[in-house]
Amino acid sequence: MRRRNRKRKKHNTRLIRVPIAGIFIVGVTVMLGFVGLNQRCESLGRELKALEKEHDALQRQHRQELFKWTQLKAPHQLRAALEEHGILMDWPAGRQVVQLRQRDVLSDSLIYESSHGYAGDNRGANE
Repeated sequence: MRRRNRKRKKHNTRLIRVPIAGIFIVGVTVMLGFVGLNQRCESLGRELKALEKEHDALQRQHRQELFKWTQLKAPHQLRAALEEHGILMDWPAGRQVVQLRQRDVLSDSLIYESSHGYAGDNRGANE
């Protein structure tokens, strides 16, 4: 009696299906990544537009406040404010005006800081 050959050759279809499934999974993952990036870009674009609108509004408000401040500093407005509060004041005479150059002010402040032990913004570091 003949022995039965148990070593039958099996056709391995699994080797073909694994790469196709892997390629499919990688493709789906890449597509989902692109969708996520697109959503993120759109949300950042909307946020950027809102921030730009807010920036424009703040710039407009800044210009308005700067104009108001300039108007309040005008000599006739100062005189009116002084009269309103009952303050008797006049403009200084020429000999009363002291003019400082920025170089002198800077060197004086550096001398003051060095004599008092200050080093820029590190005032509280030694405490």
